[in-house]
Amino acid sequence: ICEMQGYTAKPQVVSETELNTFAARGEVELCRGIMSAGGRTGEDMCKQFQDGMLYVGSGVYGNGTYCVVVTPESREGALKMAQQYAGGGGSVLRMTLKADARVITYDDLRTEWDKEVKPLLKAKYGRQPLTPEQRIMADLGEDWGHYAAMKGYDAYMCQRGDVDYCVVLNRSACRVQKSLLPGLW
Repeated sequence: ICEMQGYTAKPQVVSETELNTFAARGEVELCRGIMSAGGRTGEDMCKQFQDGMLYVGSGVYGNGTYCVVVTPESREGALKMAQQYAGGGGSVLRMTLKADARVITYDDLRTEWDKEVKPLLKAKYGRQPLTPEQRIMADLGEDWGHYAAMKGYDAYMCQRGDVDYCVVLNRSACRVQKSLLPGLW
């Protein structure tokens, strides 16, 4: 789905000063902590996001690249959370969503999903006939990240508890700071 939508294109990599300027102009600031794992360093995986093959993770709110939203009020806590997630030996990506990114809230996405996909899933699991197009939507749309990508969204915002998350689907809708931040032990 990401390849078909052009979402595997690389993000714009910028300096810290440039990213600060875009954030100051109102682009949504994000950070993502990546721990070292599987014989790869967090730094290697961050650089892969910047300039390599796109890896899409899985999560409770659907498949995509999970980031913490950074606001002036949450800056310290959001960065610390990303650094803790990265852990010792990991790295943190700092980025913004471009101003023209197509973004939806998770709650609005779920409302759309409930109207379009949920009836198809009931039919599918009830062994009722579906057209080929309906079958594809039922099969692929079962994951909220897949559904959002099929609908052309670049990202969606999950506001849960004290932390706001962003699930990025289209990394080319992002500007990414070239220099990485360290993780915390």
